[in-house]
Amino acid sequence: MRVLIIKIAAIGDTIMAMPMLTALRERYPTAHIVWICSETTADLVRLISQIEIIAVNERKLLRGSLFERASEAIKVWTRLRWQRFDLAAVGHTNPLFRALAITASVKEWKSLPSIRLRRRVWAVPGRYHGDEYVRLINQIDGPAAKRAELPVLKVALPQTLLSLLGGSATGLIVLAPGGAKNPIDEQPLRRWPVESYRLMAAELLMRGFRVALTGGPSDSWVSTAFAQLPVIDLIGKTALTDQLALFEACALVITHDSGPLHLAQLAGVPTVALFGPTNPSEKVRDAKRIRVIWGGDKLVCRPCYDNKDYAPCSDNQCMKDISVQEAVRAAEEMIALNRFRPAARAS
Repeated sequence: MRVLIIKIAAIGDTIMAMPMLTALRERYPTAHIVWICSETTADLVRLISQIEIIAVNERKLLRGSLFERASEAIKVWTRLRWQRFDLAAVGHTNPLFRALAITASVKEWKSLPSIRLRRRVWAVPGRYHGDEYVRLINQIDGPAAKRAELPVLKVALPQTLLSLLGGSATGLIVLAPGGAKNPIDEQPLRRWPVESYRLMAAELLMRGFRVALTGGPSDSWVSTAFAQLPVIDLIGKTALTDQLALFEACALVITHDSGPLHLAQLAGVPTVALFGPTNPSEKVRDAKRIRVIWGGDKLVCRPCYDNKDYAPCSDNQCMKDISVQEAVRAAEEMIALNRFRPAARAS
């Protein structure tokens, strides 16, 4: 059995699509699986054993010049030339993604637009998106549908990162104030104000917690807001897999609806998740590990994101509605419930 997965997306969408692999392994334990993914998430997907990766530059493929788009497509066509697949699963609603496999032979296609079980299509509002990817593979809806299960990925904390943490990640609270962007789009309406993160960091420090910041190189603008606080600034200093290791080792993650939130869920770390324009039930599954704060409950427009666009809004009042005090209380409660997390081990 040979299976091709086409899912080229940012961190969060890629992680929510990972239950496809669990569903495939349950049905076809010995299948050879090839995943066409984004370069930004390739190292994360590679952590899943027995998966062949074809990585593409998402920005060039989807928003680049004609030459750049053609070059990325040709790279995939070359890798897939003459290959045969029993099944191809396309985790996109755009049928053009099928064109990436035109040099391969595919016996059966499954894609999001074609899922029509009693007229139910992608995505059922309010349903966890990971469950929808399982539905894509199994084509089963209703009470017989199976729950989405994320793969178990364990990554040792690199010695270099452990040194930056002073030798231990025990009791560390990690904030991810940036994110909410991908190579082709930025969605700042999902972010909690960075000033609120700064005030929360100050409150946590006064309570005796250690606080670290994390994010990619494009989140460097965040650091300025914390310049006067004794936080551990790791922004731009960790690869994606290092962030996963950091989350597995720390005591708590606090962030909004962004890639780090999904990375925290993959790590199984206690998390305070801040939501506004998006529906938390579509992005969060484990209520025991995730404490959701959904701001803007008095706003008629909440939620406003329809998996494509947001309502016209220049001031995300729903996110600003979340108070620092409420977030700090949630953090302390989650720490109290999960106080016996193991200490980090360096690789």
